[in-house]
Amino acid sequence: MRQGQGFGAKTARDKGPSLRQSESGALLNSPAKIQLSDNHRLAASVLFRGTERACDSALEWLDKPSTQMNELRDDVTAEEKAELRKLAAALRLEIEKLESKVQLDRSHSSRRRSIAALLSAALIDLQETQDSQLKGYGLLSPEAKKVLNDSIARMSAVLQKMLAIAEAHP
Repeated sequence: MRQGQGFGAKTARDKGPSLRQSESGALLNSPAKIQLSDNHRLAASVLFRGTERACDSALEWLDKPSTQMNELRDDVTAEEKAELRKLAAALRLEIEKLESKVQLDRSHSSRRRSIAALLSAALIDLQETQDSQLKGYGLLSPEAKKVLNDSIARMSAVLQKMLAIAEAHP
């Protein structure tokens, strides 16, 4: 082994900048990534994925419409929306820059499995409410119980169809 080429020694090739394409399509000029311990890498990865999700969720709320069961006040001005979008872009860029410098773990998720998990949880919640499971809140009249149970049964049937699509293999 040549002097200076022992374990942990960096070669000129390793020290030079590496080019990689970012998700936005831009090439990032970055040196070799800093290696974290497994525990630090896991903790940092979870933290920054959570930060990215919070940013995405905040932006979703800017354009989220009211629903049948959730009426939203439009209390964010156009200027505030623009500023929040600008700041979200800056936050994403900062996460991208950090990821270009530090070895982090990217989460891998299946859209199909994520959708199926959400639908399955909603279906279980509905089914557990059927047949007077609301009794802890007081007695229901027979008419109210029938209306709720019939509606829950119809919603459950729709959720089951949605779940079957999500669980089908392409």
